[in-house]
Amino acid sequence: MLGLVVSTSTLAVPTFTMLGLVVSTSTLAVPTFTMLGLVVSTLVVPTFTMLGLVVLWERLFPATSFMKDSSCPAASDIFWGVAFTAHLPTKWRCAVNATPQKMSDAAGQLESFMKDVAGNRRSHKTTRPNIVKRPLEGSAASRKLVSEVGFQPCQMKTFYPMPFPVNFVSESVRTVPFTHADHASLSILARMMTAKYLHGEIREKGGAYGGGARMGSGLFSFYSYRDPNSVQTLSAFRRGADWARSGSFSQQDIDEAKLSVFSAVDAPVAPSDKGMGRFLNGLTDEARQGHRERLFAVSDKDLADVASRYLGFGQQISGAAILGPENEGLKKDPSWIVK
Repeated sequence: MLGLVVSTSTLAVPTFTMLGLVVSTSTLAVPTFTMLGLVVSTLVVPTFTMLGLVVLWERLFPATSFMKDSSCPAASDIFWGVAFTAHLPTKWRCAVNATPQKMSDAAGQLESFMKDVAGNRRSHKTTRPNIVKRPLEGSAASRKLVSEVGFQPCQMKTFYPMPFPVNFVSESVRTVPFTHADHASLSILARMMTAKYLHGEIREKGGAYGGGARMGSGLFSFYSYRDPNSVQTLSAFRRGADWARSGSFSQQDIDEAKLSVFSAVDAPVAPSDKGMGRFLNGLTDEARQGHRERLFAVSDKDLADVASRYLGFGQQISGAAILGPENEGLKKDPSWIVK
């Protein structure tokens, strides 16, 4: 199945990337994580990338004991939700990567595979999810998303006690999608904050293995990993936001951040990845070029402005999570939810 991408963007399940198979959506308000090779961050609108953890339908991959373990009910529910979704080929969209000579054979194999899954899946009760169609800002394209009726995102801080000697800390702030004019400024700001402030505070002073900030689609996230500190690192995130709002950076700092961002934006695209931005997210070449031009145009005033409007903690909806050893201070703090 390498090279096959199945996008269930209209179903309420997290994103899993596994051996070339992708099942994706971004509509749940549950945390994501980074540990031991998994990238784990607390996101208001989350995405899970779980390397080495494959959750597929029973017919192909027997369910593991972990999936049935009652001590992990939340994880079990999510995994079984993905397994159930995988039995619904009518909800799939498929992108096949192949040479022109092999495309016909590949399409035939895919069609046969989908019919086989449909013919062997268990019967299920038909559901009618609330589907909403939302346009991509600055683009003629749109996406169909599941809307949970009555759902309202909220501030949340969650502590997950784990048998680790160190912590994995993350805080995410709800911001703007990729096509929004401010996304470019926030992307440059994240890279600059990582290099010019957060690296020194979290790694050099705090002793963490690494940390920084990143801008995703709709979320500005702070993170640290293998961190001896917990709430101290959250304080470092806030100091980083204060540093950005104060404008305590030079034009050279901005230029270096832009070069770093463009090294990724202009990186060669693997043949297997071509067209996937449009397939998964509806991003056209025109939308990408517009974003690139906005990156070029970012100024010091733009950076201070977005830092003030989005990174003033308490101004925007945010979520925080810590995975790490037992912490009595967090357990006694009523503002934290202990899992």
